[in-house]
Amino acid sequence: MGDITTKLIANAKVKEGGIFGSVADMPSNAAQYPAITANRIQAKANAKTVAHYAEAVNSGKLELPVKRILELQDAPEAHQLGEKGSVGGKIVMTVDTENVA
Repeated sequence: MGDITTKLIANAKVKEGGIFGSVADMPSNAAQYPAITANRIQAKANAKTVAHYAEAVNSGKLELPVKRILELQDAPEAHQLGEKGSVGGKIVMTVDTENVA
């Protein structure tokens, strides 16, 4: 997983003084970007945390660039894209709840 995060920090659009967060391993090249703080993120699902990040997105303090939206049945493609580390944004999986048995 380290190779993926190494590519991500090198290609991330993080402003000087910004923070690069990853749920994966820390990038091996983080030291090459001393003006960027790299953090490993772990979160517990709770309403307060979700509201905090939702407000940060709504106010523009946090950007979550979505590059691909795929149906759940396309999960193998999403996984392959994520492994390549070259998507350039988030991969969003959707579920068609109207056709769920």
